[in-house]
Amino acid sequence: MDCTTSRTANAVVAHPVGRIENGSWEGFEAALEAALVEAVAAGVSLIIDLAGIEYMISRGLRVLTRVNTKAKAAGVTISLARPNALVAQILEISRYHMIFSIHDTIEPGG
Repeated sequence: MDCTTSRTANAVVAHPVGRIENGSWEGFEAALEAALVEAVAAGVSLIIDLAGIEYMISRGLRVLTRVNTKAKAAGVTISLARPNALVAQILEISRYHMIFSIHDTIEPGG
């Protein structure tokens, strides 16, 4: 799982790329946990840019849940951004749109 991070004024942005499947979910989790550590250290929120994610199985959803639990404990807000139509549908069917703010842009509030 490739994942880079960037910064906005108020957030660390994680940019994972690929398909989150049985062989890649652990890398997805490690990448998001590293981005969370960066956000905690900087005292900013975490945005997970899903634009590069083609598909996600339920293990990817569990990763989002675990990272969100850790973020809440650390006082960090997580939002999701730019999911493609399939990933957006997966998030909606799984009711993750009720857990996370999901935006069309990586800009906070966008």
